[in-house]
Amino acid sequence: ESPGDYPLPDGRCLRVELADRIVGETRDTVEFGADQIPFPLRIEQFEPGLSFQPDGMSGHRKLQDLFTDLKLTREQRQRQPLVFAGENLLWVVGLRRCAGRRVSHTGNSVLRMKVLPICTARDK
Repeated sequence: ESPGDYPLPDGRCLRVELADRIVGETRDTVEFGADQIPFPLRIEQFEPGLSFQPDGMSGHRKLQDLFTDLKLTREQRQRQPLVFAGENLLWVVGLRRCAGRRVSHTGNSVLRMKVLPICTARDK
């Protein structure tokens, strides 16, 4: 797997693309240093016991605790897409970016992930 469109379990689409400049992160868009993200990417769903390192924090946190704080229902938790590279959780889609893997220097390639309402003809 490589840059392109990945269908999400909730019917939306994750577009992964390489870019040459940072445009900024939003709730539905995150950016990583392309040289720091190994392919293939995996889209998975929540499993009890999973933890992550939230951006801006030094320690780890259980996903269950994040979901409880955000008052997600059990159904929402089960449908929540998670993006992994290898064993590393990169993004709790639309909720939290995980720490690290930022674009390190101007001029480095950017790996941008953004959520779209539906997948288009570029689907994988």
